[in-house]
Amino acid sequence: MNKRKLAWVSVFIVMALSLALLPGCGGGAGGSGTALIQQADNEVVFTPSPPIPPAAVPLGKYVPPSARVGDTENHTFDPGWNCMSFPFDSLTSTGGFTYYLYKWNGTTYQLIDPTDVGAINCTDGFWTYSDVGADVSGTGTYNESIEKIPLHAGWNFFAYPFRNPGAFAKISLTYNGETRRLADATSYQDSPGTHFAYAMIFTFVNGCWQQYRCDVGVNSFQPWYGYWIFSWHDDMTLNFGNPIVDAIDPSTARPLSNVTVLGHNFGDTRGTSLVGFSSGEGFTNSPSIASWSDTQIVCQVPLAPVTGPVVVTTTQGTSNNNIIFTVDPTPYINDINPPFGPFDSAVTINGINFGPIQDTGSVEFSGTASPSVTTWTTTQIVCAVPFGAVTGPVTVYAPTGKSNDFFFGITPHIVNIIPVAGFVGDTVTINGFNFGEFQGTSLLKFNSGVEACATVWSDTQIECLVPDFALTGPVMITTSFGTSNGVLFSLLPQITSLTPTSGPADTSVTITGAYFGAVQGTSVVKFNGASASNYTSWVDNEIVCRVPSGATTGPVTVITRDGTSNNDFSFTVTTPPGLPPSVGSINPSTGAIGTPVTIYGMGFGAVKGASTVRFYGIDATTITSWCSTRIECQVPTGAGPGPVIVTVDGIQSNSDVFFYVE
Repeated sequence: MNKRKLAWVSVFIVMALSLALLPGCGGGAGGSGTALIQQADNEVVFTPSPPIPPAAVPLGKYVPPSARVGDTENHTFDPGWNCMSFPFDSLTSTGGFTYYLYKWNGTTYQLIDPTDVGAINCTDGFWTYSDVGADVSGTGTYNESIEKIPLHAGWNFFAYPFRNPGAFAKISLTYNGETRRLADATSYQDSPGTHFAYAMIFTFVNGCWQQYRCDVGVNSFQPWYGYWIFSWHDDMTLNFGNPIVDAIDPSTARPLSNVTVLGHNFGDTRGTSLVGFSSGEGFTNSPSIASWSDTQIVCQVPLAPVTGPVVVTTTQGTSNNNIIFTVDPTPYINDINPPFGPFDSAVTINGINFGPIQDTGSVEFSGTASPSVTTWTTTQIVCAVPFGAVTGPVTVYAPTGKSNDFFFGITPHIVNIIPVAGFVGDTVTINGFNFGEFQGTSLLKFNSGVEACATVWSDTQIECLVPDFALTGPVMITTSFGTSNGVLFSLLPQITSLTPTSGPADTSVTITGAYFGAVQGTSVVKFNGASASNYTSWVDNEIVCRVPSGATTGPVTVITRDGTSNNDFSFTVTTPPGLPPSVGSINPSTGAIGTPVTIYGMGFGAVKGASTVRFYGIDATTITSWCSTRIECQVPTGAGPGPVIVTVDGIQSNSDVFFYVE
């Protein structure tokens, strides 16, 4: 800031035309002080109190101009000597009886004529004297943009150049490029040390020295008063608008976390202002500002800072750099994407302080280490979810320490289903991981999307009944952490009725049920083990086929690729009423006495009973098997070449099938 000259200066001070010596007050005296203690930069020595004023020289009456331009203010000083100033950037008029003013130039006093328009500056302090008190009035304009006052080594007599008071907490000192808060830049030592100035501000008003400690932030500068400060150095400035950092909360944090910078003079809005964090060789600006006010800034710590000062830079300058921020080096997880997943899926862990390379680092899912890390940087890790991990905390272990725990949900995983096939209503057991301790809102679905009702639910095992309308296909479990892998469960064909339930071979039978399949394919129907060979229709819930020749009474089953149906529906094979037995063939048709032969035909009856087999009139006595379509026996002794006849219920078969005895 450049000093501005006060234009059209005139001063009206009512004083008694008398002189007095400067009195002491509160232990402070106006004398020139004590013995020399320590020299400052320019050989000026330190004394415990400012220089006393010279003897006053009276002036005659001064009549002000009749025209006054600007704002007018008045201030009254008590009788005697006073340190005063004018809080106007441009005085346009004053008036009344006056003495000359005394201005300190760093080594001596300078007598100021109040009619000299270029001699009064709003940043200067002045001594003045009155026997009966002084009423000072000033008219002019105010300047609220003054930023700093230059100081020289030794005692400096200055003014607070603003209309309203200013707290010490908002004032700073700058020397050799370094800015410090007033409290940090001063000390009570009688030598410079590492400090810039003596830690006491002086003024003389109302007959007393007033002393103000620089380390008490609530102390404040007032308009109309002149102040003294002792500087140890030349080329130093007293700053009114420089930003001042008082504290950082928290003072220790990880990179990319938010901290609050507390202080003064930051400005009501950010504009182009910056917050810098130490980078070792300079400062790195905060990448994100969440809020900004004159006394508080919420900002983000940069990615790679080092422990060191934090500074605020505004258009008024750069703040003090003695408030230290400590970087927490331990790793920290900000988020995991996705927030849940199945075994062996890839997840991305975002955070800070993981380190530039993995080295000895690891990632654990509830204590189980990830088997595969494909990416490892300071801010990001990509790794696989380990098999057998459970829902819970993910932790990063880096060379700098252990991270926070960050929750990750494991998608349920089915290992097996017992049994692997069954009927609607059967109980099945599903084994696996991460089902959850309770079902809650979780779902268990068969391939049709139909929900199954669980009778038992734990984190590793579920028991349920196969629901109606379930279809062959994958069974899956859905929790808040996703849907599991699918494991095949097959629905076995299920017969619910036969129509009719009895009849001879070649009878058309309708089989009703479910899960037969939309088309037959390789599927078959068996009548007591004999495969039907003639199918009229085949759909998922109904089959129409004919009883095969040679079928016997017994269970009917449907066999598909998924398995064999229930066998609790039987079909009774009967002989058509009124039809004689019929011999179709004999094998072999030639042979010696005792040769085993098989006779094929129909109407033989399910059991032999009183039925007979004759070879050219000789009864076969050795019969090993008998059913309605087949007889196994031996050629009897005495048989000759001729017809083979079967007699059932007194009815003889045809006689045109011959056996030839060799």
